[in-house]
Amino acid sequence: MNFTFIEHLRLYLENSDVFGWKFIMGGCKALALALLLFKILEVFVSSTLHTDEQAPRVASLFNIFGYAFFIMSSDWIVGAIESMFSMIDSNMYGTPSNLYDELAMAIKQHNDDLLDDIGFLDMLSMPIDILLTLFYGALLSFLITLCKIADLAMTAGYLIARLFLLQLMKLLFPLVIALSTLDITKDLLGKWIKRYIGLFLLGLAYIAIINFCSALQDTLLLQFKTDESGELMGMGHFIYGACITVVVVFTFKVKMFGTVTSYINSLFS
Repeated sequence: MNFTFIEHLRLYLENSDVFGWKFIMGGCKALALALLLFKILEVFVSSTLHTDEQAPRVASLFNIFGYAFFIMSSDWIVGAIESMFSMIDSNMYGTPSNLYDELAMAIKQHNDDLLDDIGFLDMLSMPIDILLTLFYGALLSFLITLCKIADLAMTAGYLIARLFLLQLMKLLFPLVIALSTLDITKDLLGKWIKRYIGLFLLGLAYIAIINFCSALQDTLLLQFKTDESGELMGMGHFIYGACITVVVVFTFKVKMFGTVTSYINSLFS
């Protein structure tokens, strides 16, 4: 399974305006321009009281008009940033998360190798191994069902939360520009830029986690494929190892999604 449906969700949100954000965006722009108007009045009032500050007044007005230009061009600016980082989104949503399907294929391949190595009749002469296979197979099926549902729900949850935050950051952009003209919030625009870019780079981290977990699963399974002498382990022992692998990979993935998300957010906050 991959997560291309999230990209479809993004396009649907933008085209159908589900949350009425086009109207809200217009309101944010109007509010931002109103704040700039108050800033212009403040400059004129200040210059009236201090007639010797003509040059600073002109410079302040140029800065304010520059902010106004950025506010009115906010849609284009955000669109340019999204186009710049669009490759990250397409790769992230197209990255398959097939941990448990790959696990099932690995078990089937090990079973085929085992049959080729010792033969079907010899397998039947090992009742303990068959009983272990049935027991651990049932346990593995139960674990895979639970972990697969939880895994996909968790991964999709993080990706959808990132999508929502990106849309929210776009909405706040005009207001952030206007508030940056105030002394008390003059560093707000820089924080917005870092946070917005951080959300895009978070996609790279999610791709890395998904791919790393796939490699981790394959590496762990190798530990249970053969014994110290190089002989193939029985199917029961291999499925037992697969149970351990499912638990380890799933818990690691949950931990990494939370840790990496927190780290990236703090790094670009």
